[in-house]
Order: sequence, then C-alpha cells, then structure tokens
Amino acid sequence: MTLSDDQLDALAEVINIGAGRAAAALSDITGSRIELTVPHIRAYRVDAFHEQAKALGGDLDTLITQSFEGGISGRALLAFPRQSAVHLAHVVGDVQGDLDELDFDAQGVLEEVGNILLNAVLGSIANLLQCGLTYELPELRSETPAAELLGGPSSQDVRTIVVADTHFGVASRNIASSLILVFEIGSLDTLLGELVTTRSA
Repeated sequence: MTLSDDQLDALAEVINIGAGRAAAALSDITGSRIELTVPHIRAYRVDAFHEQAKALGGDLDTLITQSFEGGISGRALLAFPRQSAVHLAHVVGDVQGDLDELDFDAQGVLEEVGNILLNAVLGSIANLLQCGLTYELPELRSETPAAELLGGPSSQDVRTIVVADTHFGVASRNIASSLILVFEIGSLDTLLGELVTTRSA
C-alpha cells in the first residue's frame, strides 16, 4: 500500500499527539524534562520493509513489543539500537551500574518507557477512531532484529508497516529509536479514512 504525503502527514500528526502525551507522563514520573519528537515517518509493505531493514538501522535489536486489537488490530514496537536502549534506561530510570549491560533494572525501565509511549500513541489512535482497543502486556525482546518478529519476507504478505523515527531528548542527549506500527489488513484503511474525514471537517 502506497501512502501519499498528505496521508503520511496525517499519521505523523496523530502519532505526535501520542508522543507528546508520553513525554509529559515520563517527565512527571522522572522529574526531568523529557521531549519526544517524530521528525520522519515512512510506510512499507512487509516485503519492502525487510529490504529496507538495514537502511532503517540493522542494529534495531532491542524491542518493546505490544499487540493490539479492537476497532483496528496489529502490533506496535519501540525499537532501539542496544547501546541507545541502555543509555535511555540509565538516564530516564537513574539506573546505576555498567553502561554496556541491559540488566534487570534497565530492562524494567525500558518496558515502562515502551508501555507509556506505545499506549499513548495507540490511545491517540483509539480516540480518533472512537473505538476501544485492548492491548497485550508489553514484552522486551533483546538481541532480536525488528524484521525477524515479522517472519520471512513474502510478496503475499500485504500488511502495511508504518515506521516513525522517534527521538528522546533527555539530559542534553538525543536518543534515537523507531516506533514501528504493523497494521493487519484493512486496519490502516480504517485509520486513514477517519484521518481524512477529520482533516476535511
């Protein structure tokens, strides 16, 4: 499915609303100013996503993943290069210890960050659609490239994957990650239809 610039802009708007809410929640929890920006967004079919995986960042191997269903269904992932994930956990969670290790405390912080961001973005989408969504508990996957969670590339798999660059600004650092939304067949059409209706109202 090819998305127009207007459709990508509309998706970016709703994702940025969720990111803003997540940043406010994280700032309240940590007592530090945390900014979340989504400067760029792209859409792929599953087979094209596999082809572009290295360009997107082949080292996106630390993931918080959460499935959702209801008015729309799919899977949301927050993906980091491992070192960025470790740094974010230490800065946001004030985790002490080895800056090269993703220990138990750091994993807990990342799961909470992922839970807040993914739920905020999915909540913004649900509010737009005026539908209920149910979520599985977020799961941390370490040393698992994002593309592997989707299975092998197949031209028969027509699901759409939306990839949004996500930058965490905290403690004078800019930590890059990717928010990946995998929409089941028909779900993205539903969302885009509502976005077009809302923007033209």
